[in-house]
Amino acid sequence: YYPKVRGEFYTKVIFKRNNTCNAIVSDLACYGERKNIKIRAGRVGKTLISVPMCPKHTALKETTAQFTCDTGASFLEPVILPEKCSYAPCGAGFWIPDWSEDNYWNGENTYSGDYWGTKDWWSFDERSDKNNWFLGQSVKNRIH
Repeated sequence: YYPKVRGEFYTKVIFKRNNTCNAIVSDLACYGERKNIKIRAGRVGKTLISVPMCPKHTALKETTAQFTCDTGASFLEPVILPEKCSYAPCGAGFWIPDWSEDNYWNGENTYSGDYWGTKDWWSFDERSDKNNWFLGQSVKNRIH
């Protein structure tokens, strides 16, 4: 069983000029189940990562919308509208290769986004926001 992505088109009203002008356009809503994919990523040596994928707009087109104002005046303006749904990463993420001694974890620093690594000992569940759990585990997992 593989999760499927589907899209449904809806009518949407968009506004300009302090909500005094509007245009009716076609909008696309994407539906489907979240899934994880495993890929090998990185420039130096490939690190296996697990990336959460969600149904999203992945193709957009620029078109022209006709806006009509409360005064009766109209104007044309370019708008960008979605036209296709497919799987894309759910959000920003990062990974750290096995060979890295990443000092960014020191102190108050942290990476933004979700962690996409696949090693069990990199789980965020086992480290608090302020605790540098990563460095402690690097010693524990060292081969002697």
